[in-house]
Amino acid sequence: MKSLLLFFVLSFLVSCNSETSKTVVSEQIENKTTNDKENIPTFKNSSVVEYVKEYNEYIREYISALENNNKSKIEQLKKQGVELIEKAKVISTELKIPEEIEKFKKWLEIQNRKIKNTDFITPQK
Repeated sequence: MKSLLLFFVLSFLVSCNSETSKTVVSEQIENKTTNDKENIPTFKNSSVVEYVKEYNEYIREYISALENNNKSKIEQLKKQGVELIEKAKVISTELKIPEEIEKFKKWLEIQNRKIKNTDFITPQK
């Protein structure tokens, strides 16, 4: 679990330092962010459920800030992202059921891909 979190942290930090104006947003990214509310996994632990909702909202706001080239919001959200990574370390220790641990791991991997895919977002003018 520690190696997964380390991978997630490093990937997030690398993606935050990339340029935001490379190419047009792909339909795949748009579909993923549009459908986030439908793709929220459920967990028995309520604090994990709240974390997942909070992180999904963070991803939506981060992508929106990139698309709108809102630099102050992007900086604010980068700080929030670091806080959410720290929170993920705590949250992951609250999961006790192997299936839920795996579900959380897969969900984190999907979120990590979304952050990595923000390299392809071109700010709107």
